[in-house]
Amino acid sequence: MSNKDINADQFTQKDLMQHLLNVAHHTATREELEARFSELKYEIKANAEKIDSVRNELKDEIKANAEKIDSFRNELKDEIKANAGKIDFVRRDLNSQTWKLLTGLVVIMGLFSFLTKALS
Repeated sequence: MSNKDINADQFTQKDLMQHLLNVAHHTATREELEARFSELKYEIKANAEKIDSVRNELKDEIKANAEKIDSFRNELKDEIKANAGKIDFVRRDLNSQTWKLLTGLVVIMGLFSFLTKALS
């Protein structure tokens, strides 16, 4: 019997008892609530400990990866410095070779011009 169906003029003691039994059947007792509350507190605490554990593991992994990244960065910086000297050497050598080649071409062109004039 729902609240809408209740007619105060026709509501008997039997109806009242049935209503109270239905309400009592769907109501949790204080002991049940306290037990469930304790279970939930335990589950929350267990999950919080798992979360803390995972958080600490992730922090350690991040720290380890940061150290690897720093190490790799330092290696790259060292390689760049070492290669910078090689690049400068190659650039100077290339400039030297370019000038030698250019000088050689000028000499060859001069000789060719001289020989063409001499043979004509």
